[in-house]
Amino acid sequence: MTLRQFRGYAAKKIYESPLCPDEKKDIKTAEFEADVLIEHFAGTECKFLERDKDIPEKCEKKLIDALERKLSGEPLQYIIGEWEFYGIRIFCGKGCLIPRPETEFVAEYIIKKLPRGGRFLDLCTGSGCIPAAVLKHREDAACVAVDISEEALHYAEKNFRYHMLESRAEIVRCDISEYFPCGDFDIISSNPPYIKSGDMKTLSCEVLQEPHIALDGGEDGLLYYRLILNRYLPYLKKNGIFVFEAGYDTADSVAFMLAEKGFETEIIRDYSGISRVVAGGRKCL
Repeated sequence: MTLRQFRGYAAKKIYESPLCPDEKKDIKTAEFEADVLIEHFAGTECKFLERDKDIPEKCEKKLIDALERKLSGEPLQYIIGEWEFYGIRIFCGKGCLIPRPETEFVAEYIIKKLPRGGRFLDLCTGSGCIPAAVLKHREDAACVAVDISEEALHYAEKNFRYHMLESRAEIVRCDISEYFPCGDFDIISSNPPYIKSGDMKTLSCEVLQEPHIALDGGEDGLLYYRLILNRYLPYLKKNGIFVFEAGYDTADSVAFMLAEKGFETEIIRDYSGISRVVAGGRKCL
């Protein structure tokens, strides 16, 4: 089999897979996923191989094995073990929420709003993609990253180490309902679980491969926003800001909750025009 033949074969199989139907799936997406597998698993053995030359047997086996994992419903990001987030490499895998483009808006907001020498707290940090992106772009900043999942924090630690951020990123394994921070923060951020419990069964099988603890936000999807606002308000500096990622239908509710606490709010839309980031500060943003 040549690389060209594998690409066509893999894209067709991914596109036609009945296991994980997706209304947004198209042949271009399937071809992109096939290309990602080739780029990652072909390695140096096939890197300079012409598309119409036969793939070496060892290389072909790696590609077929990776394709079978994809067709079984395993997320592409788990298969290759990493993904790009805000222009940097983020390692991820089973037990860890996959970094998504919409979450980049949270990181970007923090990068812009964090004062010089600022310190922020990232709750439900998962892979640590938000702190890693912020600290990579703000060499003056520091962060405390909190999550209950040992599996997720394995990747957070790996990401901080890879990007040489350990001296500025403290990792805490704790239930956020039980954590007592030391000191206060300029920004408290979170991409908490926000899928409504009743909507969990409607998620694609690939999304359901991700840890449910990082997805299920309770009956109305607002459980963790309430918890964070009620518990962590005393740890926010006088002119500090809460920054949340919100679900497609919960941003207004999160903004209302912030307003009830006396915050002026700001809502930012993502690439699809969906209200995605909700920020609240005690003064005009």
